[in-house]
Amino acid sequence: MMLTNPSSVTVLQVVVYYTATWCMPCQQIRPKVDQLSMQYQNVSFVKVDIDELAEVAQFAGVRSVPTFEFYKKGTRVASFAGADVGKLEAFVKQHQVAGASSSSSSSGSSSTGGNGSTDGIANGMVRNASTT
Repeated sequence: MMLTNPSSVTVLQVVVYYTATWCMPCQQIRPKVDQLSMQYQNVSFVKVDIDELAEVAQFAGVRSVPTFEFYKKGTRVASFAGADVGKLEAFVKQHQVAGASSSSSSSGSSSTGGNGSTDGIANGMVRNASTT
């Protein structure tokens, strides 16, 4: 799967986090996802609620939640399902764009970038990808 318009993505790495409000493992790993979105300023974290955006989850072939997909320059390079905090952080580190590093400082929340809570982060980008 590729993002529909990778040239419109301003970051080189995207982590797509498929979740559901009724999924207890999703709720348990969510604080770590939020932490990583603040720590890795060069990575954009996209939260997709499979009940709200079922067509996106279906297109991506998501069969269980939580599922994480890792994209570089619009191309999926890895994915895994499950609430494994260690694996999530290892994948984020492993698939960072060369020369990028984590940041321990934050400048507040954003609804469109790699910093801030995953609530609504780039959901517009996902919706646009599903409708174009």
